[in-house]
Amino acid sequence: MFPELLRALMKMKMTWVWGHIEVQVFEDIKKALLDGATMTYFDPAKATGLVMGVSLLGLDAMLTQEREPGQQLPIVFAIQVLTATEA
Repeated sequence: MFPELLRALMKMKMTWVWGHIEVQVFEDIKKALLDGATMTYFDPAKATGLVMGVSLLGLDAMLTQEREPGQQLPIVFAIQVLTATEA
């Protein structure tokens, strides 16, 4: 999970390491932000869906709407990385 790796770098007693894996995660995040799967505006007349995921690492959700048959576009994303206590 992207945020977990970057969150680990911000811990107080963590040794800062910026290696190949961290660079790849950073580049993947940049690519995801610039990708064609950008968010769109909510349209109350369109069918709406909710996609959710959960793991020991975090929780995520995405509200989507169908713009064309078979094409779901995201309206909003939500993500919560879990701490060791929450997991």
